Amino acid sequence: MKLAYGVGELAAAVPASLSAFFVLYFFTTVAGLTPALAGSVILIGRLWDAINDPLIGWLSDRTVSPWGRRFPWMLGGAVPMALCAMLLWTVPPFASQGSIFAYYVVLSVFAFAAFTAVQLPYTALAAELSDDYDERTTLIGTKAAFSIGGGILALLMAQVVFAEVQQPKRQYFILGALSAVLAIAMVALCVLAPVAVMLLFSSIVVNRLSNCFAAS
Repeated sequence: MKLAYGVGELAAAVPASLSAFFVLYFFTTVAGLTPALAGSVILIGRLWDAINDPLIGWLSDRTVSPWGRRFPWMLGGAVPMALCAMLLWTVPPFASQGSIFAYYVVLSVFAFAAFTAVQLPYTALAAELSDDYDERTTLIGTKAAFSIGGGILALLMAQVVFAEVQQPKRQYFILGALSAVLAIAMVALCVLAPVAVMLLFSSIVVNRLSNCFAAS
């Protein structure tokens, strides 16, 4: 359970680390935005993030489903987050600075919303997986360890791709595609592994009860 929860952090940590390390350079050097426009894209995304964080948190807290409050948001946000993570590193076929700027602003808004839809419920999940204080602390520590690991993995991925691929646009597109695949896989593992364990446990309990009744 701890490991399944921890790997969920990689879904956000790798794309977020790639963005933190390289996005400003990518915007200005590869996509061709001026530094002012590149900084504006990041600023607008952050301002929108400050709005959508409490909104999605409020909606998640009030979600009612057979899968609980958090899992539907994580599953629903995984594919959009992965798609945005890939498109972020794609240079649009536009000639003007204004069109390229608009593309990345719109993409940034969707990316932050999708990221929040996955990461915020995922973070809140630690408090709901166990009532035990020590267990919760272990879960949070596991999440932190995978967060650091995600940053290291992002750098290793970049090092390999930059060494093997020479064309800058292809380099960043491949990085985006890799982070997208990883994001979907890690969210699926984080959500489905505990569900599989619970179903297996329920099946074992039902079988044992059936055997007890059959024996009596």
